[in-house]
Amino acid sequence: MIRPALPSPVALLPLALLVVAIGCRPADEIRTYTVPKDLSAAAPPAAAQPQSAQPAVPSRMIAAMVAGDQRAWFFKAMGPSEQVDAVADDLHAFLKTIRYEDGRPTWETPDSWTEQPSSGMRLSTLLIPAGEQPLELSVIGLALPDDWDAGVLDNVNRWRGQLSLDPLAADSRDGIEPLESAGREAVVVDLVGEANAAAMMPPMAGGMMSPPPRASATPPATDPHPPQPRPLTYKLPNGWRELPPTSMRVVNVRVGDGDAEAVVTGMPFPSSAPEIADPLANANRWLGENGMPPVDPDALGEVTEEMKIAGADGVYFEMLSDDHEDNTLAAMVERGPMVWFFKLRGPAATVGANRDAFRAWVDSLRFNVP
Repeated sequence: MIRPALPSPVALLPLALLVVAIGCRPADEIRTYTVPKDLSAAAPPAAAQPQSAQPAVPSRMIAAMVAGDQRAWFFKAMGPSEQVDAVADDLHAFLKTIRYEDGRPTWETPDSWTEQPSSGMRLSTLLIPAGEQPLELSVIGLALPDDWDAGVLDNVNRWRGQLSLDPLAADSRDGIEPLESAGREAVVVDLVGEANAAAMMPPMAGGMMSPPPRASATPPATDPHPPQPRPLTYKLPNGWRELPPTSMRVVNVRVGDGDAEAVVTGMPFPSSAPEIADPLANANRWLGENGMPPVDPDALGEVTEEMKIAGADGVYFEMLSDDHEDNTLAAMVERGPMVWFFKLRGPAATVGANRDAFRAWVDSLRFNVP
């Protein structure tokens, strides 16, 4: 049975999701970490935080958007141009194998690609051999836009922005090609431009591994790509292990060891998708991941409560049950055009033992951008 959330559950406010901490450690054993990646495209640089500039890198993106019954499915690969150029023909051939069957997309995975299981918001991640580091193709489903054409244009312009390209006009379809093989409304784009750290966004808007730096002939004083503020700082409890961020995870932390290891993540997603901003939809998605029964709107307060996150109104979630192998603690908060999610998920014993530490960790979160 799901344990009720902490006392005084309140009506939910804008969103944020937070991760975990080890409850058995003393509260004063903390270290301060700064996440080295900016996913808040709307935020201006912070004058008080000088950092080295992230140079622009010639980059290429190949992406498709396919209409489902209730979701739009996004397939996207983005990386340095030389890396994407080497596999571009294979990527376009792969996209032509996409079909829509039994409520979800299917495809034919090339023998040389590695397909990883679903995780979080992703239906799948495909790793494509392309030099020293594989290229990552993400597959994610989000709420189907009411106006398909407007939704396509919105996402294509967001992707173009990541490559420092001008947006298309409302009546333009330049570079947007139909993907007729899908048997549904579907489009594909192949974009070339320049990307920098400020352009990194999760799928739907995009997302790629940080490109390798290259020498820049532009003097720092006149660099057209000014340094961006780091989006998050927090106090990491002693015993938590920080891993490098990925294209999806701004926060990437491990708690516990071996079979008892749990994962702490922090990820932003565009708030324009209704399911992203809906606490009930998120609660039931996480409950489903653990094999727990869903809750209806009247029972949402049993697994949630109001929580202040970095000074803003957010929502805290507890999905704790000794009868289920995996448990989840989470938090969500809205900031600008994004909803930030913080989540601790793993073996029930590890998650339960780190409940207090997770809440303290969430309480320590600070955004460095407006």
